Amino acid sequence: MRNKIHVILDPLRLRLASPDALTPMAILGLFAGIVASASVALFRFTQESLQIYFLGLPSPDNYSALPIEWRFWLPALGGIILGVAFMLIPQAARAVDVGFVIIRFHRSQADLPWPNAVVQFFSAVWGLLVGLSNGREGPGVHLGATAGSFLGHRLDLPQNSVRTLVGCGAAAAIAASFNTPLAAVILVLELIVRQYTLATFIPIILASSAGALFSTLFFGDNPAFNIQLYHSLALWEVPVLVLLGLVIGAFAATYIHITEVSIHRTWKWPV
Repeated sequence: MRNKIHVILDPLRLRLASPDALTPMAILGLFAGIVASASVALFRFTQESLQIYFLGLPSPDNYSALPIEWRFWLPALGGIILGVAFMLIPQAARAVDVGFVIIRFHRSQADLPWPNAVVQFFSAVWGLLVGLSNGREGPGVHLGATAGSFLGHRLDLPQNSVRTLVGCGAAAAIAASFNTPLAAVILVLELIVRQYTLATFIPIILASSAGALFSTLFFGDNPAFNIQLYHSLALWEVPVLVLLGLVIGAFAATYIHITEVSIHRTWKWPV
C-alpha cells in the first residue's frame, strides 16, 4: 500500500521540484495552513479554557481580576515548576520558539522534530496560564511551522516545497492566533523564509487566509488589539518620533546584547 502511494506521489514530487509549480504548491500550502490553524486553535482554546475554568478569570488574559498576591505567587511558583520540568526533559527537546524554527529552517533543511513541538505546546500553555511573559506568537510559529514540516517530510516532498510549507504553517498559525493575515505573511517572509518569489508568496498568503478564517470561526472577528487613533500628526512631532525610534533601538540593542552575554556565560548552568 505504501509503495502504491509513493508511485502515485512521484509525478507530484517531480512537478514540485520545478520552480514554476505554482498550482500544486498553492493547494498543498492551503492544506498545510488548515492543519497549522487547527493546531494553533487547539492551543489557544486550551489556554483560554484553563484561564477561565481553572483560574476562574472572567475573561481570557484578564489577570487584573486576580488578588494582588496571586499576581506575584502565580508566575513565581509557575516559573519554578516550569524550570524543574525542563530539567527533566531531554536537552534536545528543550529547544522551542521562533529562534529554533529559524535555525532548523536554514541549517537542517527545515526539518522540525515533533517532540520539540509537544514540549512547546504544553510549556507555552503552562507559561501563559501562570502569567509569564511569553506570548502566543512564538508558540504559534513553532507549532505551525512543525505542521508544515511534518506534512512535507511525510509526503517526501523536495526541499524547496518543504521550506515553503514551513512558511505556510507559520503564517497560518500567526493569522489564526491574532487574526492578522497580512502581518503574518510579511513576518514569515521577512523573518523565516527570506525568499520572495511568486511560488512562495501565493501558497503562504493562501495559508494565512485559512488561518484568519479559523480565527474568525472559532474566536470571532474581533481584532486581538483594539487601537484607536484620534491624534493627527503635527510636523514638529516628526523629529520627536525619530528621536524616540533611536532611543527604542538603543534599548533593543542593549537588551539583545545583555541576553546574548547572559546565555553565553550561563549556558552550562542547570535550568
